[in-house]
Amino acid sequence: LKICDFGLARGFSDDAESNVGFMTEYVATRWYRAPEIMLSFQSYTKAIDMWSVGCIFAEMLGGKPLFKGRDYVDQLNQILQILGTPDEATLRRVGSERAQAYIRSLPRMPTIHFQQLYPRASPLAIDLLEKLLNFDPAARITVEQALAHPYLAAYHEEDDEPVHEKSFDFQFEVTDRIDEMKRLIAQEVMSFKASKEQALGTHGGLRRAASLSAADRNATTSAAKEIPRHASQREPAIAEEAVPNHHQQQHASSSAMDVDEDLERELSGQQAVRA
Repeated sequence: LKICDFGLARGFSDDAESNVGFMTEYVATRWYRAPEIMLSFQSYTKAIDMWSVGCIFAEMLGGKPLFKGRDYVDQLNQILQILGTPDEATLRRVGSERAQAYIRSLPRMPTIHFQQLYPRASPLAIDLLEKLLNFDPAARITVEQALAHPYLAAYHEEDDEPVHEKSFDFQFEVTDRIDEMKRLIAQEVMSFKASKEQALGTHGGLRRAASLSAADRNATTSAAKEIPRHASQREPAIAEEAVPNHHQQQHASSSAMDVDEDLERELSGQQAVRA
């Protein structure tokens, strides 16, 4: 199991005011993105990570992604098809009026129990999964509660799970001045360049590169350009077309032809808002 794509991660502070400017809707990979991000809840918390953990856990139980949406509207549809239509109190907290109207326009969907989807999973595994994939972030299980869950009893060792006493300070990222941003970027580039040069120098890489004459370097470059690219080295596809889950209902499916473009933009976070 490899967890990646931290380029879409966001810093988080328990102080709501400190999160202003950091919390955008463009966070987390689509298949693992919590519904409150797509639906523009008033704010989101660390609960979005628990949703992602739940998606990963479901993938481990079933051997394939649980919510494999082709686009963000389809992603929302697939979540609703399994978890069912959210109750009125939760629905009222959806910040996007367009998304709220879209959910209300759909036929009411019942909950599909995870035991039906993963019949070979233990009752404790199903219980943990249900708590992780709760549509309502306020009712979703926390990190501490998940670690203390009976399913993880064999792996949980509190003395060997240190928690940092102080939260990370992201204030260094707070700047609204373009010139200051440019200075920080240049500083980061120079720092990275210096560290790479030092590493190469330690292994003699710089000396070997410097020993080549200009003619030799040009010849090496030209030879590299002439090497044919093998068929097996073609660039991978950017995204695999998702295969609908067997439990999808036709009335809630979306396709490239019928997706509401405005709704898709909102759910994808292209209309970024500050928390």
